[in-house]
Amino acid sequence: MRKVLIVSYFYPPCHRVGGVRPSKFSRYLPEFGWQPRILTVRPDGLPAEFTMEVPEAWVTRTMALDVNFIPRLVIGRERVAHQGFHSLGARRFGGLLEVLGSWYRDIVDFPDPEIGWFPFAIAAGRRIIQQERPAVIVSSSVPFTSHLVAARLAARAGLPWVADFRDLWTDAHNWRRRDPIRSLEIRLERLVMRRAAAVVTVSKPWAERLRRYGRPVYAIPNGYDEADYPDEPAATQLPDRSRFTLAYTGTLTPGKQDPALLMEAVAALRRKEVVTPENFQVTMVGWYLDHARRAAEQWGVTDLVRVSPALAQDEANRLCRNSSALLFFSWSRGRGDVEHGWYSAKVFGYLACGRRILAVGPGMDMGSRLIERSRAGVVARTAEEVESVLRSWIEEYRCTGALSVAIDQSQVTPFSRRAQAGRLAQVLDRVTATAAERITEEVGITD
Repeated sequence: MRKVLIVSYFYPPCHRVGGVRPSKFSRYLPEFGWQPRILTVRPDGLPAEFTMEVPEAWVTRTMALDVNFIPRLVIGRERVAHQGFHSLGARRFGGLLEVLGSWYRDIVDFPDPEIGWFPFAIAAGRRIIQQERPAVIVSSSVPFTSHLVAARLAARAGLPWVADFRDLWTDAHNWRRRDPIRSLEIRLERLVMRRAAAVVTVSKPWAERLRRYGRPVYAIPNGYDEADYPDEPAATQLPDRSRFTLAYTGTLTPGKQDPALLMEAVAALRRKEVVTPENFQVTMVGWYLDHARRAAEQWGVTDLVRVSPALAQDEANRLCRNSSALLFFSWSRGRGDVEHGWYSAKVFGYLACGRRILAVGPGMDMGSRLIERSRAGVVARTAEEVESVLRSWIEEYRCTGALSVAIDQSQVTPFSRRAQAGRLAQVLDRVTATAAERITEEVGITD
């Protein structure tokens, strides 16, 4: 069995969604003839609540220099881990610190806050390559430091390298640097990506963007793992029909995903005496949900909306499956345009839960379109639409104790994590075969 070195800063048990995709790849690649070895960071200071899916012996963890130790010291490591720098700085210290923090991020966190991992990852990666002799290297971002590490290791070892983009780099949908630093970053990305044997990303629109680097590009979306849901989907009939519960798990990006539409709708339903704390509850668990909490305060619905820190993976799955319906926030840049290529990993887990899904927002992103296409739920684009949908669902639930959902499984099955690993294996087969042909030509070997 050939070996592949997977370079990913985030990896279980680190509780970050960025670790899920490389974890699922490493779990299922052996079924397709590839034995993974993983290079990652020690989970020091990071929430460690995801389940390990491969033997620990396959994983090499290294230390990293924390280039943000000063902001963490000022704000507090635990608060930063769950709420981020931006919202904390803005609220606690006002506009000046926010501006200074933005410049700090532009200059010091280049290309990302994890750059302090680079020298330690390079040293550990060289040892892994010497001992394990992998045939190919795969790196998964964000952070993009993972690509810098993989590119350097691949160049020195003469190995093909596949860059996996869970999110775009300089075309990021959630944040971009200001000039002139942005121009430098674009040049860095161009230089690095020209070294890749192939590029993988999560959607076809993003794949089209990445073709500008002249490398083969493949779209392998995120997905769901049947093993994470060992039983049949929870029965549609729930034990307590007297309380309608709406659940959200994950993160929210200020200015890009708008919880205010939901809060406004809930406030309207309260004024019309449709919902009370006794018969209705929104539960939101995850990181960076501070602006959801503020929106609930603004609309006076804090007793109807509970915002809590992230749960372990199995607990989050249980919360979703025990809820009346699930909540999704679609993506918008806030300037009227929508990031069409954004394909949230959350959607696939929601579909596996077998619950009806309410997508709030413009609804032009790929996740929202899959929700509609699979008949798993609806997209509500305004507060009025959110209110109308919730009113209808609550009435249905109170009358029948159920929210019927008939998901079109033909739209969901292709997103199996096992199937996605198989597609990555095909990419690895292709780039290693191409590399072997190139080496054969260089040394003049013929059949």
